[in-house]
Amino acid sequence: MHFLFEPANRALFLAINAPANLSGLSFAFAVFASNYCVALLAVVLLWSWMRSNSAERQWLLMVGIACLLALSLNAVIAMLLPHPRPFMVPIGHTLILHDPDNSFPSDHATLMWTFAFGLCWQPALRRAGFLAVLLATLTSWGRIFLGVHFPFDILGSILVAAAALAVSRPFQPWVCKWLAPSVERVHASTLGKWFR
Repeated sequence: MHFLFEPANRALFLAINAPANLSGLSFAFAVFASNYCVALLAVVLLWSWMRSNSAERQWLLMVGIACLLALSLNAVIAMLLPHPRPFMVPIGHTLILHDPDNSFPSDHATLMWTFAFGLCWQPALRRAGFLAVLLATLTSWGRIFLGVHFPFDILGSILVAAAALAVSRPFQPWVCKWLAPSVERVHASTLGKWFR
């Protein structure tokens, strides 16, 4: 399906996309931003989990559920609104390898923005949330810059992330009553014991 704003999507992509001869530190930084900031996000989440109290960990569980919902929404959107990646059009320069699958929305960006918004939502987790926003921004830029996503793929991911967090809120009482106690017991006997 061709989006109504496809000309703007492609023009913005070409404005951000890297030159074909990109190399050295610039290329290495872009690859790190595109592919490896998600590992730093995992460290931020672990740090947040370990320094949180039980109520904050319940919220982190909620954000995890929202992330699963967001990725499920991505799969549905991909089936209903298939969209090629830039190198499948072809347009611009693609500087990293990627399967020729659906472009919209970006799973990388959806995962990272869901956690970023979720952390920012809770005042006690907001410092980690700001760091997660930075990492999500770098990843989003890197995916466009290196030619595997269009800008509107990232915009779609941001909207999906926000929607998934909003939709998952009614499940919070269920998480607090049924899931959180079991997770707390596992936490107390594993990570909680090691990091106490």
